[in-house]
Amino acid sequence: MRRRTFLAGAVTGAELGLAGCAGVLGRRATSPNTYLAKPADQRAKSEDIVYPAWGQQFPRATLPAVFHDGEQVTMPDRFAGRNFFATFFYSHCPSVCPVLVSDMRAVQTKALAAGDDTAFVATTFDPRQDTKARLQTFAHEKYVDLSASDWYFLRPPSPKRAKDVIQGEYGIKFAPSYTKDGVTYFSHAAVIFLVNDKGYVERTYRNSLEKKVPWQHLWTDLKRLREREG
Repeated sequence: MRRRTFLAGAVTGAELGLAGCAGVLGRRATSPNTYLAKPADQRAKSEDIVYPAWGQQFPRATLPAVFHDGEQVTMPDRFAGRNFFATFFYSHCPSVCPVLVSDMRAVQTKALAAGDDTAFVATTFDPRQDTKARLQTFAHEKYVDLSASDWYFLRPPSPKRAKDVIQGEYGIKFAPSYTKDGVTYFSHAAVIFLVNDKGYVERTYRNSLEKKVPWQHLWTDLKRLREREG
């Protein structure tokens, strides 16, 4: 299933800022596919948002995992019975991508210490520049624990495949912006997804340089999700 085309003006920027914290009192919508209620600050309907949002099934797509012996990982099937965080990035990003990866890495550290079996998936939309060697360096710089095997760097085999999957299936828009000193830089959406053990989206965290979702919110939401899953 390809993601819907986003209708300009249908959802405001504030409505797209989907943090995971509860925040307000009052009755909130529930879903048979989720354990957590609809985020208090998500005013738009999930089906009106360009990327998968609360209560929707995380789209199915298969991509190779760089540091798992070339394993072909199909999300969300590969993580059935487990919660996982997912984001889309490129390693040369000078702004928000390091924030996305660092936030997930902080949660990874907490989850490992707590013995929590959660997976973390970071998919590059720049396979031309994000070679295996480049991603190895990037992981080291961001203190990602690859030895734990719960972190997956996925790398589409071609730029076309990256566009088809990341933008076409997951609704994460990206486009080349400029080139400097031989490096191509991209403009792109910046979102982290929290997906439950049934493959449905529980939370989406939209980040920007102006408004960052603290990683502690991700960790709190994961703990609440684990409690309700039982």
